[in-house]
Amino acid sequence: MVRDHERLRKIAALRPNIGWAAAAPLGIAIVFPAGSSLGEAYDEGRVTERLLTGAKLLGYGAGVAWFGEPPLQAEAKRILGIPEDRHARQIVTIGRATSTKDPRPTGPPRGRKPLSELVSYERWGGAKGSGRPR
Repeated sequence: MVRDHERLRKIAALRPNIGWAAAAPLGIAIVFPAGSSLGEAYDEGRVTERLLTGAKLLGYGAGVAWFGEPPLQAEAKRILGIPEDRHARQIVTIGRATSTKDPRPTGPPRGRKPLSELVSYERWGGAKGSGRPR
């Protein structure tokens, strides 16, 4: 758990698109053993999802600041004092929004892609209605 604003500011400075993390009052680094199995990466996602959901249910906002490539992950570990025998790829930040303005430098995406560009039915590239059960 990270509450030190200077430490959060340093983490936020690792990549241009996570600068918003500097304003968070709290960050929770997701750390797991180095050489972890694919299952542990899955668990990392599950823990992250639960932190985000729990924050929302308690009336807080939350976001995931991904450290990026291995050299940036190493720098984040140095900032947070995480041992070499551990992995850390992200920090989940939790707090209350002080503005409705989107803090991302690129802003929110405009509009949504149609489901036909995102979803395949029955098999990769399958169109809606293909192979429907009778």
